[in-house]
Amino acid sequence: MEMEFCLLRLGGDFVSLPDHKEREVIVPEKCCRSCKQIKPAMEFYKKSAAKDGLEATCKLCTRKKQKTRYYENKNNPKHQKRLKDYNRKQHLAKYGITLEGYIKLLQEQDFKCAICRIEKDLQKPNGKGTCSASLCVDHNHKTGKIRGLLCSNCNFALGLLKEDVNIAKTLVKYLENNNG
Repeated sequence: MEMEFCLLRLGGDFVSLPDHKEREVIVPEKCCRSCKQIKPAMEFYKKSAAKDGLEATCKLCTRKKQKTRYYENKNNPKHQKRLKDYNRKQHLAKYGITLEGYIKLLQEQDFKCAICRIEKDLQKPNGKGTCSASLCVDHNHKTGKIRGLLCSNCNFALGLLKEDVNIAKTLVKYLENNNG
């Protein structure tokens, strides 16, 4: 088996170290690609894909770049839409569902909450330009299986009931007995 080597700066010299599968080669210092300063390894974010296990730019330069990008694109509708779509896809991925799968579930439920059956106008944005009426992905916390889409009120209520059928039955009996 051939071993790959990478050059890392240790102290003042470059040395060859074997390339580890975990990519966690610890180096005491590294030169930032952006500011060109040699800094301690702890001033770089971790990056498993990098040979030395660290980002190419230091934390300070990375934060400056992110802050600049944020303010440049803060009011750019195209960027905001792209960011919103990315965040939605990332959120759905936690439940193992794609955006297309989410839309299919919406259509199967006639764009209504699976519990209260109130239709949600998904095109109606709130004051921030995002849709506040989107339905939550309800899933079984033990199996991870998706059960359906719920409005935020029903999703919250289900959480307060601890997803316990006995508590829900007791709640129904209570309401039946006291709403006379």
